[in-house]
Amino acid sequence: MQKQQKLQLPVLISFVLFLSACSLSSGEVEETTTREVAKSTGMTTNYDKAYQNYLQLGAQYYASGNYEMAEARLMRAIEINAEKPEAWHGLANVYEAQQNIAAGEQVYEKLINAHPTYQQGYFDYAKFLCKFNRNAERKKLYETMRAKGPEFQNLAATAEGNCEKERGNSAGARAAYQQSLNLNDKSPDALLSLAQIAVEQGNYGEALSHIQTLHTYQAVTPETLKLGILAARGLNDAAAEQNFIRIMRSQKRFSTSPQAKELGL
Repeated sequence: MQKQQKLQLPVLISFVLFLSACSLSSGEVEETTTREVAKSTGMTTNYDKAYQNYLQLGAQYYASGNYEMAEARLMRAIEINAEKPEAWHGLANVYEAQQNIAAGEQVYEKLINAHPTYQQGYFDYAKFLCKFNRNAERKKLYETMRAKGPEFQNLAATAEGNCEKERGNSAGARAAYQQSLNLNDKSPDALLSLAQIAVEQGNYGEALSHIQTLHTYQAVTPETLKLGILAARGLNDAAAEQNFIRIMRSQKRFSTSPQAKELGL
């Protein structure tokens, strides 16, 4: 069975969420970076530490909206080590935030060409192309991904479903997510998205089935509980509804979630 690679809620390690969680301030990282680059033992400089520090600093500037400084620090990380994907990926995020489409495409192309097995790079590139309506390029990227084997085929189907869903094309999204399920019948992204679409369209039995499958193979989340409650209500299944509500109220992380508040729980 193909190993499922979870892509959203949350996605694979997000550039910002992964790096902006670091505890050092920008000034402290800047000072540490300078110190590490300068420190040598004989002829050996701690390049890996310097790379990580510039990467961390770039993420912090990105998170604060200082894209010029983020770009400069990520470029410095690339100068230190152009072989690793993280700084290239971060730089693509910066260009996306700046809506610099040409630069973003160029960096993403470098990223996936240099790292042909780096799935998150392909997935985020597809999202970038969807966001900026680069439809010819997006479809070409899907074909490239589909030619790389089952895991990338599933990735392409999920990316296409997300794009169609974002554009309000429920039929196109459903078809793409179903293709993902055909490749992996336990795909959490496809199951969740199909459940969301089913609830929106009043197909409560289908939605409940997807949620039950999700809860069998994946951890319960506030969003899956909300969808379960809505589906059970739509089916007038009081027992199922109360069971989902009981779970929602059982843990603080569920009971204080936006989903619980949305439902008035």
